[in-house]
Amino acid sequence: MGKQVVGSAKVQSAARERFYDLIGQVPETEAAWAERQATLRNFRSDPHFQPYWHVIDQMLTVDFSSFKRRASVAGTPAGLEGYDFDAWREQRDYDVKHDRLP
Repeated sequence: MGKQVVGSAKVQSAARERFYDLIGQVPETEAAWAERQATLRNFRSDPHFQPYWHVIDQMLTVDFSSFKRRASVAGTPAGLEGYDFDAWREQRDYDVKHDRLP
């Protein structure tokens, strides 16, 4: 019996852009944080953002002070700004489906 592959849901480019635009912003105030969390809750109930739901669930558990602390420590990982993680995931799904992994 062959491998069963479960592919990731196809992400619409508009949803992908909105998601990455939101997570690329660092809210400076509690009001901006509350607005970001409200947007994430809306994304969580929108099927267009289903591929991101597990990440959104985690993001919704973080409070403002923890986020600010993490953001100041983490910064932007060198060399990953603008990286297309969805393309990487699609390529990985293809490689798994066609048994092209080492």
